[in-house]
Amino acid sequence: MEITQLVFQHVTLPTEVDLLVDVLEQNLLWMQRVTDPQYDLEEVRKTQVERLSLVNKYCLNHTSPGGYHKRADWLYFLTFRDVSWGLIPKTGSTNILRMVCIMIGPKCTKITGYPDEHHYVPDLMELTTDLDSFSPWYSNWPTRKFLYTFVRDPWQRLVSTYIEKVLFSDLYIKLCKFGNNINFVNFNKKLKEENKTLTYSQFLKYCVIEQYEKRGAIAMEPHYRPQSISGAFCDLSYSFIGKTETYVVDINVILQQYNVKDVPAIIAKAKQFRRPNEKKNMTLSSYLDRWKSVDQETIMKLQKIYSVDIEMFGYPEEPY
Repeated sequence: MEITQLVFQHVTLPTEVDLLVDVLEQNLLWMQRVTDPQYDLEEVRKTQVERLSLVNKYCLNHTSPGGYHKRADWLYFLTFRDVSWGLIPKTGSTNILRMVCIMIGPKCTKITGYPDEHHYVPDLMELTTDLDSFSPWYSNWPTRKFLYTFVRDPWQRLVSTYIEKVLFSDLYIKLCKFGNNINFVNFNKKLKEENKTLTYSQFLKYCVIEQYEKRGAIAMEPHYRPQSISGAFCDLSYSFIGKTETYVVDINVILQQYNVKDVPAIIAKAKQFRRPNEKKNMTLSSYLDRWKSVDQETIMKLQKIYSVDIEMFGYPEEPY
């Protein structure tokens, strides 16, 4: 199977409050498929109403998120068992991908690299016929009954990206060079000559902010591109928006949509493939120190870049 590059068309959004309520009710039909008694379904429903309402209200008032006048020109969707998942990097997607592979079986789990922590979505989609991707140019997207994604606090997401891509690998070079970022290339060459590591502040300045100021949010590298753009939230009607901050509850609801009969078992099996989560522990333990090293001018620029994420998903306006 070939990867389909998804190009999103603008969808006319509801303009009346009662129509907005109807949209929310339609998006919450998945509640009928949640049968696990250990979850307070009313609380889960309330949380989803709040999340979906924030997104829909923002989209009603902004014909183009953040004034960007564009959408990201691609987004991977893994569709299995009539459930479609939009992958946004650095939101816990690797672990969900493991679970999908476990559901599919050996022909998925035996793909080279599994269960390595690095992403291999293109290979997975090319080799596994159980998965589909769709483009609105060729199909009536979205066609699946249940469409979901996960988002994350943008301040936490930046720290996590820095730790994983800079401190644990040299993958940041590819990320920061994204879009022919010459200023980073020259600066990184100087760092290498001095045998120094890119600091968190430098990562924000020469990678994140540089890409935004040179080419706009739409052209930023996906690992730190605003999620509001990557997920095309004003173009697609999501049934469920999970958050990494409430992952334990959200993933249980998601797995039931896949008709998983033994949810605890598949979660436990996925954990067996995980290495000690040093990066997560470092993100949590060093979070405040990372941000205290950043000057206020940089934080203000980041507030502008991620203003839509902050408003659309109800995240804090400052990192601490």
